[in-house]
Amino acid sequence: NNWGTKKALSASLVGWVVLCFAACAFAPLSLDSHDQYDVLFEWDSDGDGIADSYDYDIDGDWYTNQEEIDAGTDPYDYMSSPSEKSQRWLQERLSTAGGYVSYMNYNFDYSIAQKTDFSDEEFNEQEWAEAYSSILPVEIGERSGIYDWRWGSSAEDPHMAEASDQTLIQEFLNSVEETRFSASISGGPLDSSNSVGIDHPTNLGDGPLDSIPSAVRDIVWEPLGLTVGLQFLILGCGMGTLLGGSQGLSRSMFGQMVPETRSAEFFGFFGFFGKVAAFIGPLIYATLTVMYDSRVGVFSISLLILIGALMMRMVDIEDGRAAAREEDARNRGISLD
Repeated sequence: NNWGTKKALSASLVGWVVLCFAACAFAPLSLDSHDQYDVLFEWDSDGDGIADSYDYDIDGDWYTNQEEIDAGTDPYDYMSSPSEKSQRWLQERLSTAGGYVSYMNYNFDYSIAQKTDFSDEEFNEQEWAEAYSSILPVEIGERSGIYDWRWGSSAEDPHMAEASDQTLIQEFLNSVEETRFSASISGGPLDSSNSVGIDHPTNLGDGPLDSIPSAVRDIVWEPLGLTVGLQFLILGCGMGTLLGGSQGLSRSMFGQMVPETRSAEFFGFFGFFGKVAAFIGPLIYATLTVMYDSRVGVFSISLLILIGALMMRMVDIEDGRAAAREEDARNRGISLD
């Protein structure tokens, strides 16, 4: 069925255009909860250097949270204690306690740039880390003298740094906007404050086509909870489905219009133009990616495929087969009359 081959190939090309659009729409899900940020600041009610979310005795009255819950007292209030004779000195100390601690999210795996020779166009992460080292979970290498994040032994036992200067914390949040990191605050006077850097993976930027992934993220990815990994998996399955079919269909349709007596010549041209396309496509993609960004590069490829699909509508397979038969007859000295 000649028209079936042509329609199937047209559908395959349209599918490739859709997949290219989907590739342009790739977008990591936005950060919507405190524990998804990179650098975490949390309130430490009793000033013992342990964030409330990790502290088994949040109010510091020497009774565990569970003991207070069992006794019917408030584990967040040092004045509410199972003991009626709570030491006055302890209450006086706790009345002035409270502050922030900072620690790293173990789901985050980017180090501070491990170099000192930053160009003028680069954000100097080492100077940035040094400027806020008094409130950040960082450490400096003894030999290298280079800052890096200090993680701790595990996600259940992260290293926590005291961050008592709230003014400096707010200044740090503002500075994060120029970086590739993110930070969030939970509890205390600065509760719910957060910041996402301009180069953070979830920040889509302001490129010519960045409105596409932003809209698709709001309409599709986030409602369905599809992370970038799942988006890539779906795209890969779609490409795998179309790749073999489109190649086979194109050769099948081309072969129907090729004279048998000149098949080597025609398929030589077929292979040659395949090589040309393999050169021009990446060249266009690379050029536009350098000039703009990768989404523009992918979009340019989709336009080439779309143009090819539109041009194929003008192909008359029956006319091509008739011309091939005439050429075979002429080369073999056979009359078709």
